[in-house]
Amino acid sequence: STLSSSSAASDVYKRQEHRVILPNGEVRWQQWSDRAIFDDSRRKIEFQSVGRDVTTQKLMQIDLQEKVNYVQALMDTMPAPVFYRDTNGVYHDCNRAFEELVGLPKEQIIGKTIHDFFDKDFADHYAKRDKEIVENPHVQQYEYAANNSKGEIIDVLFSKTARFAADGTVAVSY
Repeated sequence: STLSSSSAASDVYKRQEHRVILPNGEVRWQQWSDRAIFDDSRRKIEFQSVGRDVTTQKLMQIDLQEKVNYVQALMDTMPAPVFYRDTNGVYHDCNRAFEELVGLPKEQIIGKTIHDFFDKDFADHYAKRDKEIVENPHVQQYEYAANNSKGEIIDVLFSKTARFAADGTVAVSY
């Protein structure tokens, strides 16, 4: 639920969602917006409530969260490092294998770029190859040496492609 004041500071709003079970056993979701109205002396003089059925939106939200959880579970079971970044090279998600490669938990990876984790030569090469995908979307595979979190040089086989936004523009590179 959320609580906020209006700009006039004379009203207070509260929004809540409630799970409702109908007499026939059907589960529905309702969203109620409550508003307390005060007079000039800050005494409550009235309450207004508006409710609406948000079952369709709630079920879509639950379904989407389950799909996100499923994809994350798939990513985390892969032994190869997997991640995705936006077209500016900023990490938005990764799997456990990538966390191990970098030597940091996901929370410290998200929002950073490849230049935050790898040496300049590697990061510059990688960024150049990413730019090729953004400018000319295709599947890109190549092998290149990289340092892992232990400082060891390892050969890495990269396989990357682009993901498209609904409008057809490149939204994320992998």
